[in-house]
Amino acid sequence: MIDVGGLGADARDAVEAAATVARDLGARAVGTEHLLLGVLAGTSDAARTLTAAGATVAATRAKVGETSRGGRGPDDAPLELTPRATRAIGRAHRYSHAERSEEVDARHLLLGVLDIEGTAGQVLRGVGIDVGALRDTLLVQLDGSSVVTEPLPSAAVGPTCPHCSATIADVAFTAVPATGNDGRSAEVVLFSCRACGVALGVAARRSGSSGG
Repeated sequence: MIDVGGLGADARDAVEAAATVARDLGARAVGTEHLLLGVLAGTSDAARTLTAAGATVAATRAKVGETSRGGRGPDDAPLELTPRATRAIGRAHRYSHAERSEEVDARHLLLGVLDIEGTAGQVLRGVGIDVGALRDTLLVQLDGSSVVTEPLPSAAVGPTCPHCSATIADVAFTAVPATGNDGRSAEVVLFSCRACGVALGVAARRSGSSGG
């Protein structure tokens, strides 16, 4: 069960809607793209800002469906947040505290999602939304000089995928057995981006070598 403690009604509704759409799309966890859809499907100011920027539920849901990976988990299994979605909600709390708000609303949640370079940003760009301009609009709506407006430090963001711009600190890897030209067995490791699946590099390691 996803913890919605500290979230206001519209943000809580968005997270619950995100879990519903994640399950409908066969996802194993709730990601930033599902949080985006959860906000967009509501009636909050954040939802209206997304609509004004050109986002629609139909187009965004279709793009999320294109990016979905992995098989469906058990229908009765509770969905958890992905690490990026968890960080997005953490950022939402920071925006709420900076505004001295008593609770996290959907605007804070959407800003948190935009601050995390995850699948949500890829989806928004895929449907023609200027993510930077959208973020600036939301910051103006918060109307507070104490709001955190700086982007995450590059060291915190980490390297990004050259294909989809998602953070690749948590790359996926696949080990494949192989045989070298000299007949010796080796293991080839393929590194790929978890967000879009594009190959990022290959490393080979010979088996049977002695170590010091």
